[in-house]
Amino acid sequence: MNKEQKELVKKISIISGISILLIILIVGVYYLAFWLKANSYYNSAEYVIKNSPYCEEYKNIKINKDILFSKELPNFINAVFKASDKRSAYYVVFVNVSGKYGTYQAVFLYSQKSYLKQSKLRRSEKKNHTIFCGIVGNDNISKSPRYYGISDFLLQGQIKKIEAIFDK
Repeated sequence: MNKEQKELVKKISIISGISILLIILIVGVYYLAFWLKANSYYNSAEYVIKNSPYCEEYKNIKINKDILFSKELPNFINAVFKASDKRSAYYVVFVNVSGKYGTYQAVFLYSQKSYLKQSKLRRSEKKNHTIFCGIVGNDNISKSPRYYGISDFLLQGQIKKIEAIFDK
């Protein structure tokens, strides 16, 4: 190997090393962002379930920290967590809903095996496996969805969609 070939190998090695480091850095940032996003969703789920007046009977459920992302779930569902208590197993579902001032993250609670009791604030004639629990990110969790321009019709539509997906 002559001097020119050694220099060429050295340059190729440096470029390859830098490329490998960049790939490792990008993958690391991706996993860090995924972990932060999952942690943010988990904290939001905990806060809404524990403090919302819309699902008072379910304040004591235990939410599993593992976020469920599945190819089977449609795009309108942002995140899903499994949860449980002594009575049943649940899913905590994050869905985007459009309001008067923009798009909000709404939290719904779903149980496949039992009907859920809606709070006194949101009585419905029909029994559902899914209930609305609250809006993520607002300071006063007890504010009505109407305050944000989110209609009951829109929430009922999301409930029907969630139940159609999970009842498959």
